[in-house]
Amino acid sequence: MTKSTETTVEVRRVLDGDTIAVVYSDGSTGLVNLAGVDAPDLYGGVDTAAFGVPDTAGGETYLYAWGWTARRALQETLTDASIRIEVVDGATPAVDDFPSTVEYDNVVVAYVSADTQDADDVAVNRALLRDGLARTTDTDHPRRTTFSETMEAAQDAFRGLWDTNTDLSAP
Repeated sequence: MTKSTETTVEVRRVLDGDTIAVVYSDGSTGLVNLAGVDAPDLYGGVDTAAFGVPDTAGGETYLYAWGWTARRALQETLTDASIRIEVVDGATPAVDDFPSTVEYDNVVVAYVSADTQDADDVAVNRALLRDGLARTTDTDHPRRTTFSETMEAAQDAFRGLWDTNTDLSAP
């Protein structure tokens, strides 16, 4: 099991459905990949097979729209919230799916929690899986089993991207 470190951060912006740019208390900046989750990519090749979607233009469009949906949901969750990250030591960040304008200094993989007006503590990574906005990754991390169970429940209930009858739009 890997050890973790926790710290409070300010969200600078949400890049996509599983990545945020943050400012640390010392003023330094960095990127946070949400540990154990993979939302459909907005900036580059979409891995249709990973999401069980046909490798067609329609499949890519479907995932692209869900990528925007995941990004909007993450923005809504993190807006005006106190954010804590728990860095998963030893986890490798995936920086190949960001736009080329993003700087990659200080990229970490972490669990994200948000104190919001609606809830005392929202475990953001797991909420994305619960709502069907992301899939679990196959990387090893301490909450892997719980995350897999959460995603399977979303699939069984046809929530989010697991419901192919949902009407979507992307900007």
